[in-house]
This record gives sequence, C-alpha cells and structure tokens, in this order.
Amino acid sequence: MRITRFQLVGSRRIDIFVESTLEAAICPDCPQVSLDVHDVGRPQMIRDLSIWGRRRCWLVYAPRRFKCAQCRDTFVEHVV
Repeated sequence: MRITRFQLVGSRRIDIFVESTLEAAICPDCPQVSLDVHDVGRPQMIRDLSIWGRRRCWLVYAPRRFKCAQCRDTFVEHVV
C-alpha cells in the first residue's frame, strides 16, 4: 500500500488515503494473474488503529475491479 495523502478532520480524526502498489490481482475463480484493471470502485473507509494522538483513524481506499483474460469474468481486489 502507498499513502497518497492525509486529511485531519477536527482534533480527533485523521483520514489516510491509500492505494495498492500491486499491479496485478489473482482471479478468485480460475487463479490466473490479471493485469487488466477494468474499473475503480467508490472509496471505502476502513477503521484503523489510533495514530498521532488522533482517536479515530480511517483508511480511505478505492478498490479496483480487474478483468480476467482466462475466464473473462470481472472481480474486485480484496483488502487483506
């Protein structure tokens, strides 16, 4: 993951915007590696541990949708 920016929200919250540094994802149906990014979804907020004295820390992440060349299906990368 790479941090692209952050935003302080009031005195107790920080939003950290992140994106994947991986160029590929693995199709969950046929385990083939896919490099074909089909679309990018709406940003999701994932709660994380406190940082810099901020009680609430959120990771903001837009999941990518890939298209598999083998089975021709699309799938969303998973946050692990």
